[in-house]
Amino acid sequence: MRNWTKNTQTQADVKMFILDSLWDLIPRPPFSEADTEVLANRVYDFVWD
Repeated sequence: MRNWTKNTQTQADVKMFILDSLWDLIPRPPFSEADTEVLANRVYDFVWD
């Protein structure tokens, strides 16, 4: 989607997609909920750039 960074709802959708995907992909343990959220923020920042 073009210009997704300009739409607040789309930004939230992208964040949730990343977080949901990580919940399905990374193992628990050793990763905690906090670890997952930190990783999701890093991925989101990477995608934003």
